[in-house]
Amino acid sequence: MSFPSEIKNLYKKVGFLDKYGGSVIITIFIISIFLMIFTYYYVLSLVNQAKPNWLEQKCNPEYMAVAGFGSPDAEGTNFDYSGKNFYECVQSILKETTTTATAPIRYATKGVMKVQQSNLNAIRGVRHQVNYVRNNMTKTVKNIMTRLVGFLIPTQNII
Repeated sequence: MSFPSEIKNLYKKVGFLDKYGGSVIITIFIISIFLMIFTYYYVLSLVNQAKPNWLEQKCNPEYMAVAGFGSPDAEGTNFDYSGKNFYECVQSILKETTTTATAPIRYATKGVMKVQQSNLNAIRGVRHQVNYVRNNMTKTVKNIMTRLVGFLIPTQNII
């Protein structure tokens, strides 16, 4: 090779990854491993912080993701327990929220129920009074009929 061709090869357009691609991949690999190790120990520190009072901390968002590692009574896999813990926490939060949100509707319903109960009691009272009047009318009509028959039969015999 001649000297000018060597200079051309030396300054040939080569990209960054062509020159340093292997180093970039190794760097990304080493940083990824470091981040995984760091995350693992961070999760372990979270678990150790939460273990003494787990029942109070299990719905804390900081510990919910690592609930499978922190629970002393985990059944099944850590992932299953984390899902179960998340479900229980969401249920309790939604129960409190929906109780608060539906309180006006419940109070309004109680008011309507009291009004309807009063209406029902009034209707029962009216029915009781109608029954009382009907029974008294029946007695009165029987009494009148008995007296009328008692008067008409002797009058018919006389006539």
